[in-house]
Amino acid sequence: LYPKNESEEEISESRKSIELRLEEAKMILENFQKTFSKIKKMYESVPNPDNELKNYYKQQEKYVKKLTAESKIRK
Repeated sequence: LYPKNESEEEISESRKSIELRLEEAKMILENFQKTFSKIKKMYESVPNPDNELKNYYKQQEKYVKKLTAESKIRK
C-alpha cells in the first residue's frame, strides 16, 4: 500500500486520508440506507406499482444490499 521510501510522517498522512475517506463512505452509505427506507415505504404504499417503479425499486434494493454486505466485509 505504501512505498518503502515514504517517511513516517507521509505514512501517517496517508493513513489519515484513508480513514477520512472511509468515514465519508460510511456517511454516504448511511444516507443511502435512509433514502432507500423512504423509497421502500413509498413503494409499499402503492397498491399496484407499474413495471418501471417495480424495476427501480428492485434495482435500489439490490444496490443497498450489495453496499451493506460490502461494508460488513470491510469491518
